[in-house]
Amino acid sequence: MNRPKSQAQKIAHTIDRWFSKSGVATRSEAARMIKEGRVSVNGRPVSSPDVTLSAPPGELPAILLDGKPFSSSPFLVLAMNKPRGILVGQDPSRRERELDRLIEKSRWGQESGFEGKLSPVGRLDMASSGLILLTTRPGILSALLDPAMEIPKTYRVQVRPALKEKDLEILRRGDAGRPWGFMAPTVEVTRNNERTTWLEITLCEGKNREIRKILSSLGYTVLHLIRIRFGDLCLGEEGMRQIGGLWDVTSHFVGGEGFVLDIILDRIKRGDIIGVKEAGDLPKGGGQMS
Repeated sequence: MNRPKSQAQKIAHTIDRWFSKSGVATRSEAARMIKEGRVSVNGRPVSSPDVTLSAPPGELPAILLDGKPFSSSPFLVLAMNKPRGILVGQDPSRRERELDRLIEKSRWGQESGFEGKLSPVGRLDMASSGLILLTTRPGILSALLDPAMEIPKTYRVQVRPALKEKDLEILRRGDAGRPWGFMAPTVEVTRNNERTTWLEITLCEGKNREIRKILSSLGYTVLHLIRIRFGDLCLGEEGMRQIGGLWDVTSHFVGGEGFVLDIILDRIKRGDIIGVKEAGDLPKGGGQMS
């Protein structure tokens, strides 16, 4: 016998995953709240983050946090020019709390009345700087990290000593990354002198420390690594000057039907690139995702 339609369409996640997808807290933060006895379902405290709950699409299970129903945060996407020396990743750490302190100084800080939880889309290591996306709905933007989507990310990289022509060809062929299974990057030389070389390297996958590994394997030291483009968004000259700057680019990702992944992929295919400042100035109201 077929199940009722409303039951068949329900979505199931572990309770910590519900916290993460709704933007209320990260999974590790949810686990801590559960351990502290702050989370309950049907009047009973939850003992494990692995408890599975179901809800219809677009709705949340009846979870109580500190005795109050938690609600999904409004969909928000921020672009940040991350300073060097701050780690952005998935695991809480002292340096990630430094990122929180940068956000707290902005109008998206809790002291300014903002109640959502911002999570990074992907990662950018401590020694790197540049463009990173932050969102209240990491589950929605996770499609941008899928290697099958081949979302380009461009980095401005300074290496020492100056890059040799033969090594440039090795990089372009993808030979340097073959031991790790990396795809061949796009590599352009933008500036060269006797001691160092500036490169622009574009990747279509997001593997850990990929650029540093391939350059180190050829005997080069990375002096600066700055992400300047993510998909069809770039920092632009104004964004590059504002270290630690934050821009609301939500309208760049939302249309009448919600998250506009197909439109983003079309922009990338056409070679359209927009600066974070211009993306933040786009008219609001094109899509409402609550």
